[in-house]
Amino acid sequence: MIAFTPEQVRRVVQAVLEELARKNQPPAGPKAPRPASGPRALIVFNAGLGKLDQALEQARLIEGVCAKSSVYTAEAIRGSLCGDVKAKTGGRCRLDIVDRDGLELVRKKSDVLVLPTFCLGAAARVANLLTAGDLESGLLLSALLEGQKVLAADDGFLILDRMSNPAVRAEMDRLLDKLRGFGVVLCPTERLFETFREMTSGRPAGPAAETSPGRSKEPALRLVTANDVMAAVNEHRTEICLARGGLVTPLARDLAREYSIQIRRRETDDRA
Repeated sequence: MIAFTPEQVRRVVQAVLEELARKNQPPAGPKAPRPASGPRALIVFNAGLGKLDQALEQARLIEGVCAKSSVYTAEAIRGSLCGDVKAKTGGRCRLDIVDRDGLELVRKKSDVLVLPTFCLGAAARVANLLTAGDLESGLLLSALLEGQKVLAADDGFLILDRMSNPAVRAEMDRLLDKLRGFGVVLCPTERLFETFREMTSGRPAGPAAETSPGRSKEPALRLVTANDVMAAVNEHRTEICLARGGLVTPLARDLAREYSIQIRRRETDDRA
């Protein structure tokens, strides 16, 4: 166990009080510090609404690690979805009133085009290189032509709830395979955030490899605060090492859960 000095106890109390004050801020304030650096994403919602609640949550997590994120809602579903997007993702930039040229400029400045509610119609049009009259499909094809990273959910198609024809299923799989061949990264809705981090960090998400049993590359911390968690998010780290007998403040634990940061307790003393 760690023997905390009076000064360390004071720091723990001060950190907890500061985090309580932050949690009691008005709801309109930011949920967490905005990353000073990080990936840029254009998040486009279209008509694949089979897993909308999960898609909104994943989009919110993606926005949390982005230095810049922009959200566009397809016109066909804007009336029913716009309120949910604002409430559940807290989108920092609304693009619904931006024209096609403006939206293309935003896409060009983004690192990843994200489609949390990818629809079957858009998949079929892009797989067959047909984009006439469809802004969302046009954005996707433009991104692929320019070699831009694209991430899309592959299980939000409403038609899946009624799928019983194996021939139709096989055709859907063929379309998705063509998109993969074009460079689209497809994953289940619940893995969008994890996959986004893999795509933008250059290494697989998950526990970092250890150099020896029980020892992490990162130094073990005696006290983990919200600032430590957000630093890990900004640096695309997936874990924080906590010293044996160390403490985690309540807000730090909440943020770690929200941003999928693992706090690993070191079982042996970390002695230089």
